[in-house]
Amino acid sequence: MCESLANPNHPRWADPQKPTTAERLHSFDAMFAYCGTYELQEEKSRVIHRPEMASWPRYIGSDRVRNIRMEGDRLILSERETVPGRESRDYEITWKRVVKD
Repeated sequence: MCESLANPNHPRWADPQKPTTAERLHSFDAMFAYCGTYELQEEKSRVIHRPEMASWPRYIGSDRVRNIRMEGDRLILSERETVPGRESRDYEITWKRVVKD
């Protein structure tokens, strides 16, 4: 599996060829990604992601347990997460099935 999340309103660098240190650091907060294997535990309504690559090194080799539920054509993953340097927060990510004609 591969997950990429990004802020669609992330500001562009003033000079694309020479971003400032602050601009580069802000970019790190604007996007997050990881990929690896997963294990579906349907009876427990959860999936375990096992990242092999990640923008946060602490994810690599860990088990990221996500609660899952289906609502029609949507898969909803939820968890309580502590972002490094910040407080814990609850979140949900909704994936919608795309049907091709």
